Amino acid sequence: MNKTEITTELELVHHQLWTLVENMPITVQTLSVNNKWTPVQNLEHINKSISPLVRYLGTPKNSIEEKFGLTSKASFEFEDLSKIYLEAIQNRVVNSEAFKPSDESASFMDLKMIGIELLNKIKSLLDEWSEEELDKYVCPHPLLGKLIVREMLYFTIFHYQTHSTIISTNYSEAINNTRPQ
Repeated sequence: MNKTEITTELELVHHQLWTLVENMPITVQTLSVNNKWTPVQNLEHINKSISPLVRYLGTPKNSIEEKFGLTSKASFEFEDLSKIYLEAIQNRVVNSEAFKPSDESASFMDLKMIGIELLNKIKSLLDEWSEEELDKYVCPHPLLGKLIVREMLYFTIFHYQTHSTIISTNYSEAINNTRPQ
């Protein structure tokens, strides 16, 4: 994917996740099924997980180069990176405490507003990155290690898709049970 396609896909997956949760009754938005995160907690986790990306993209490139380095390796394609992430999840790698949602339920609208702000920052910051730079700078990932910036953006897209699928799967019965017969 090129930068324009990445931006379009980021917008799409963000809006799909927000719409999915927004269309749920409030009682389902804050319901935990099988001791899993609530839909709202999933949104909080997503917001926490992309905040470091926003900071990274806004860091001067010379500082990124000094701290994390450059690479000349070819970027993984979206599908390949998705497989690597799924393997890491299947190996039961535990989520970092920094990205876990709080036990308190934040409101959907507050989390959506934060998410919109983060998405807009990512889109704005990406304007300052060339296609070549997306494949040149190393970006650390807490689970997958050293990625290239483009790969981190792919991960972000896939991460949203994964959480949308989890919410859809875990909460479809709860949603159906709240609909009038």
